[in-house]
Amino acid sequence: MVRDQQRMMMDSLYGPLVKQLGLSPEAADKFKDMMADNALKASDKVGSLFGGQSSANPSDLAASAAADQKSAEDEMKAFLGDAGFAQYQDYQQTVADRMQLAAFKQQTAGTDSPLTDQQTDQLLAFMKEEKQNLAANTGQTPPGGAQGQAHPLGMLTDEVGMWIT
Repeated sequence: MVRDQQRMMMDSLYGPLVKQLGLSPEAADKFKDMMADNALKASDKVGSLFGGQSSANPSDLAASAAADQKSAEDEMKAFLGDAGFAQYQDYQQTVADRMQLAAFKQQTAGTDSPLTDQQTDQLLAFMKEEKQNLAANTGQTPPGGAQGQAHPLGMLTDEVGMWIT
């Protein structure tokens, strides 16, 4: 049941990328299955850490999560090819923003001025540009930037400084 929910989320979240990549229905299903399986794997690790079911220390879990993420990226690159994987990586940079815009679009759906697909695309481009400007001008990683698309256990690394013990 949880996997089915993950799969439905992947349908809505990655539908635009599937169209952009021009994947066949079978390839689209495989792509979404890979994404759902990787999300579940990460979720299980986070759950075991916070549920107290893991005897591993946070640094071991972070290393394991990094290895899992690298493996998933390698699998995705093999599946999509170099050009498709580059599109996937670019898309991943905006996933958090896309989720926010989807929620906003849903909120405006029943109003006199619903957010259109064109407006959503324009807002997404603006958000991406402003995050790049912030990073270039201040050297700061903007909210939802590189960390926003990282593995859920990435918060446990020294880079962020949030070790959980």
